Amino acid sequence: MAKTVLLLFLKHPEGISLKQIADYERELAELYRRVSRSSNPGEIECRVQRLMDLFNNDLNVNIARVNGAVAQLVDDAADYRIVGLAGSPKRIQLDRKWVIWE
Repeated sequence: MAKTVLLLFLKHPEGISLKQIADYERELAELYRRVSRSSNPGEIECRVQRLMDLFNNDLNVNIARVNGAVAQLVDDAADYRIVGLAGSPKRIQLDRKWVIWE
């Protein structure tokens, strides 16, 4: 799921307000289908729903996982982390010219 969160934020350089994550449900589901090892549509739906549940901490946990992995892999990780002030959209600062989609 962390990879799905990373890809979603990379696709949206303008940032995403966590309160509006439900607006990205279809996109999250499609990204998760592509990276998940599960082929069970019910499991995929359940995981995406948990990620969008504002009363659940799954989205914040996955953002923290992405940021932790980035910190371990990249020396100057600031531009690669998902960041944003509380209540403001979160985003990855990285210039998208460095992102190659395959």
